[in-house]
Amino acid sequence: MRPIRAIIWILIPVVCTGCAKLGNLDKLLTLKDLADHQEATDAHVEEREQIFRQMITDVEGGQVQPGTVKQEILSRYGDPIFVEYTQYQDQVAELWMYRMPVKFTGSDQVYLYFDAMDQVIAYEVKRQSD
Repeated sequence: MRPIRAIIWILIPVVCTGCAKLGNLDKLLTLKDLADHQEATDAHVEEREQIFRQMITDVEGGQVQPGTVKQEILSRYGDPIFVEYTQYQDQVAELWMYRMPVKFTGSDQVYLYFDAMDQVIAYEVKRQSD
């Protein structure tokens, strides 16, 4: 009789704990989904930061220069943060701005100017210390 009581006393907490987990399973799964989503978001931000750092290196190193086509910029660095049309040396130019993805102030910035033929006509790197 004693071994049966011992088994019952061991099984009661295990069974009750399992019931509590099942009752909150949807909440636990929601938390897991949020954690997974946050990891994916963090990985995406890190990737975009690396691409931006590479862009600065490329622009300053002469890999991006007048004549580089817009499609090449898009394939290398992705979409810009900001686009507007502006005047540049007596012509309308499309201005693209890149910066760190989540750093809204105090970030280095890269400005690319495109002509009507979708080619870079000028560029500028603004360091946060400038």
